[in-house]
Amino acid sequence: APDIIHVHISGLLEQTLDPVIRCKVPVRFDSLHSDPSRYKGIKLMYIRRAFANCGFVPVCVTKEQEHKARKRYGFVCSSEVLYNGVDFKAIRESIVAKDEARARLALPDNSFVIAAVGRLDPVKNYPLLMKSFKQLLSMRNDSLLVFAGEGIVRSELKNLARKLGIYNNVRFLGRQSNV
Repeated sequence: APDIIHVHISGLLEQTLDPVIRCKVPVRFDSLHSDPSRYKGIKLMYIRRAFANCGFVPVCVTKEQEHKARKRYGFVCSSEVLYNGVDFKAIRESIVAKDEARARLALPDNSFVIAAVGRLDPVKNYPLLMKSFKQLLSMRNDSLLVFAGEGIVRSELKNLARKLGIYNNVRFLGRQSNV
């Protein structure tokens, strides 16, 4: 059995709670990412059970969420606040208009753009996106698929774009510091 279990509050808690208890996993924590009032019924029952007597430590993203979760789920155990590392204020300040962004990236004003932002890694299943994009392209020939990111499958994706006949409608921007 593992020494640590990390779950997210979801329908999966119903399937994971009992095995975690039976296997006596010593360290148990649960990340809360949403408004605690969204869970009702059996899901709420499992959440309350996990926090009340099953040793799960709640990890919240804000003090406000921690307060709401404590009230909704009834936990008296210690909890942690792990603030989101994304600086939304800085992001809002750096937003540019759509036409300016397209000009910076040399994307036509009238094109239909699909952007994929993230590392180019097999786990992302970008080949499925590219095959779907090929279907879209048959309906909208003004479409572009834009990848912002780097990774180990970049050359494979370029080769797949050639093989699928969509290479002229796919852009690989590489790593971007300000997507």
